Amino acid sequence: MKNLICALAYLLFSTSAFSQSAYRHRDAKQIDVNQIKTFLSNLGTLGVFTNIATWDQLRYRDYLSGNELNNTGIVYQQGLWMLGKINGENHASVTEWNTHFSPGPIINGQPAMIYNPLDSARYTIYKINKGDDLNNPDYNNWPTDLGAPVDNNGKPLIKGDQTLWTAFNAADSTTLNYWQWFQPNNYLHLLPIEIQQLAFARAGNKKDNEDIFSNTIFFEYLIINKGNSNIDSAFFGFWTDIDFYEAGLNPPAVDTLAQVGYCWALNDTYTYTPQRAPAAVGFTLIYGPSIPSAGQKFGI
Repeated sequence: MKNLICALAYLLFSTSAFSQSAYRHRDAKQIDVNQIKTFLSNLGTLGVFTNIATWDQLRYRDYLSGNELNNTGIVYQQGLWMLGKINGENHASVTEWNTHFSPGPIINGQPAMIYNPLDSARYTIYKINKGDDLNNPDYNNWPTDLGAPVDNNGKPLIKGDQTLWTAFNAADSTTLNYWQWFQPNNYLHLLPIEIQQLAFARAGNKKDNEDIFSNTIFFEYLIINKGNSNIDSAFFGFWTDIDFYEAGLNPPAVDTLAQVGYCWALNDTYTYTPQRAPAAVGFTLIYGPSIPSAGQKFGI
C-alpha cells in the first residue's frame, strides 16, 4: 500500500440506481472564512447538486441597462479524475457534475457505506476554525480513526483560519449507475482508492482583491491505494467547470511564469467594479505528488 499526497489551490485575481445509502448521505458544509465561499461535500465535489463557489468581489454592470448584476458565481463544479491499470486492465473513477465516489474511507477492503452503513453519520465533512474547542461538535467528534489529521498535541489539525476535512472512496461499484452519461464507465473497473481531502483558507489581511489570502482556497489530497496490487500508468487529474459572468465567454489561458491555469472574462463591455481588469479564476498546483519515504518506487 502506498500513499500519494498532493495539493492545489484555486485563486481569484484581477486578477434510484446510485447506491441509495451513499447518495442519501451526501453532505456538505461551507468554507466561508474569506471572500471565496463554497459548500464542499463528502464526495469531493462542490456542495450537494446545485451549490457553487462564489466570490464576494465579483460585481459588474450590464452594459445595456447600467444595472449592477448580483452574480458572484465562479465555479459550478469540480472534482478528481483518476485512471490507471491493475494487472493490465483499465480502471477509472471520475467526477463530472456528478461522481463515482462514495462517502467514507475503505474499511477492511470494502467501501464504508457497505461495510458499516450504521456509521454513515460519521462519513460526513468536518469543519473547524482557529480557536475552536469541544463546543464545536465537529471538533469534539474529530474522526481520527477515519484518518482525520491531528497536530503535535493530538488535537484536530487546523490549517489557516478554517479547515474542512472529509474522506471518500472510489471502490463502491453501485455508484456507476446514477447518471446516464456515466453508463459507458460501467464497462470499466473502479479503483480501490481512498481519498482524504483537506481544504483550508485564511481570512487574509484585508477584504479586497489584492490580498491573495483573502481570495484563495487550498486543497490537499491524501490518496491511498487500499487494494492488493499496484496501480500502474496512474494519472491523477483535477476537473473543474469554471463559470462566471457569462459561462460561454470564459476562455482558458495559462500563466507559465506563475504556473497558473485560469479562465478569464472575455466580454470587455462590462463595467468592472471593483476590479481594475477583467476578473479571472485560476488553479495552481502547490506541491506534489509525494510519497512518505525516500527510495520507494513511485506509484500508488
